[in-house]
Amino acid sequence: MKSRRIPAAIALCGTAACTVAAAFVTSNALAIAFISASLFLVYVTSTCAWALSSVAAPTNCTASIGAMQNFGGYLGGALAPTVTGLIVQQTGSFVPALVVGALIGVASAGSYLFIVDQPITAADIDAVSQDGAAPLPAGGAE
Repeated sequence: MKSRRIPAAIALCGTAACTVAAAFVTSNALAIAFISASLFLVYVTSTCAWALSSVAAPTNCTASIGAMQNFGGYLGGALAPTVTGLIVQQTGSFVPALVVGALIGVASAGSYLFIVDQPITAADIDAVSQDGAAPLPAGGAE
């Protein structure tokens, strides 16, 4: 798990640094370079996150983990333009909106480093399902 979560966290911190740099440079060429680097690092993080889902949960739950990741990504993608627009409307500048995005990246990196620690085992899931939920199937796909 470390081989997936640590590179994801480093890439997110790099994304945040490039985003803040893009917000404050005066050169259009540099801004495009920093934004490009930031997007590259976002894709590195995405690759690590998908690889992490295959080892973070039992094989019969991998699709569920992927679905949760997609939901989070789609929710962020849906809210980002609205939040960015509200910040720009209030401040008259994209700089605070980019800084907020960078802070979200740093918070996400922290979650990879400090929250995502041990894999979820079938025993963990069975313990939760003892509270009244139906148990997961033993071996098949979802």
